[in-house]
Amino acid sequence: MIPEKFVAFLRGPYGMALASRDASLSPLCTLVFGIVVEPESDTLTMFVPNVLAGATFDNLAATGRAALLAGHGEMHETYQFKGAYLGHRPTTPPEQALQKVQQNRVVAHFRGELGERSPKFWLSFPVAPSTAVAMRIEEIFDQTPGPAAGRRLGL
Repeated sequence: MIPEKFVAFLRGPYGMALASRDASLSPLCTLVFGIVVEPESDTLTMFVPNVLAGATFDNLAATGRAALLAGHGEMHETYQFKGAYLGHRPTTPPEQALQKVQQNRVVAHFRGELGERSPKFWLSFPVAPSTAVAMRIEEIFDQTPGPAAGRRLGL
């Protein structure tokens, strides 16, 4: 079961990225806009704009592993969620609407730091068409810069 602290954290509106790697362990990261967390089953579904995905889906299928990085700069709090890749599919219209809501929340969140550069940057990423990527969380790590960085937090 995903602890409530992390379920709440994943509701955002922070910068989030899905990490994958190919068979030779070469990493690839892509932005995520929107997540649905199912804490009872330790699973989450991330929404990845297709234009940003590159080889992500091939990597996930080849290795069966996924990682999500989510960070909140102002709170100085960043976590990495690692686990098993469960599959991917095209997003539904309600999920695409959720992506737009999340994208607008990210714009508002970063406006304090970036000013009007925030919408210019974050809204430049088209969120549709997009793909829903499911993963089962197996490990959680503290990735906040500092002495605890890399510490396993568990489930």
